[in-house]
Amino acid sequence: FRAAMIMLSIVSTPTETGYFGAPFRITEVLLLVPGLVVGAAFPIFARAARDDHERLGYGLDRVFQACTVLGGCLLVPLVLGAEFVIEVVAGDEFADSAPVLRIQALALMLAFLNSVVFYALLSIRRYRELLLLSGGALAISIALAAALGSASGADGAAVATVVAELCALLAGFIAVWRAAPSLVPSFGVIPRVGLAVALALAVLVLPGLSSVVAALLGTGLYLAVIRAVGAVPQEFLEAFPLTRRRPS
Repeated sequence: FRAAMIMLSIVSTPTETGYFGAPFRITEVLLLVPGLVVGAAFPIFARAARDDHERLGYGLDRVFQACTVLGGCLLVPLVLGAEFVIEVVAGDEFADSAPVLRIQALALMLAFLNSVVFYALLSIRRYRELLLLSGGALAISIALAAALGSASGADGAAVATVVAELCALLAGFIAVWRAAPSLVPSFGVIPRVGLAVALALAVLVLPGLSSVVAALLGTGLYLAVIRAVGAVPQEFLEAFPLTRRRPS
């Protein structure tokens, strides 16, 4: 994200750089969340990588599932409430930043998934692959931000971050599969979360809703759908007394 903003400042106007920078300040804070979530489980991953690959695979799969759900839980309100968020953070003069925030929200969700893949490689000590993935994603972000930023301004630079995150994710999955196929997380949660996100974003078709109401309504619908389709890890549900299953 930061590299894209720097390149945009070089190839585009200060106004477009400002339109990119306002939502970047928001995503910059939220990007800490996946690192905290997966980083908390990293000591368990590192120990399991040494002693029990079956346990490591199970842990990675559950954390990947949780991060996919959490990423969607941030994507929906950021997309639906982009106008309100930008108005609160940057003011009315940055209203044109709302579409940029929506695009960056997708890159943020991909960052959630990338964090699991990168920590998986770190756990099994694939440092060379990590360096190549990080360097490759940075190079893609810089190149695309220069090309798309000069053509489409802040929107183009935001698209560059999405493409860079997606390329890193695909390459990361390939790297994990080549190193240890049993550690590749299951993709079963992705279509379920995708369905929940699509239904939640359908709130946009309702006329007359403010961005705040749309965000609240869409987020509530998202949470209801992921609960109904079983996308939430059972271990997460059992951590809360109200959702624990009673013994038969």
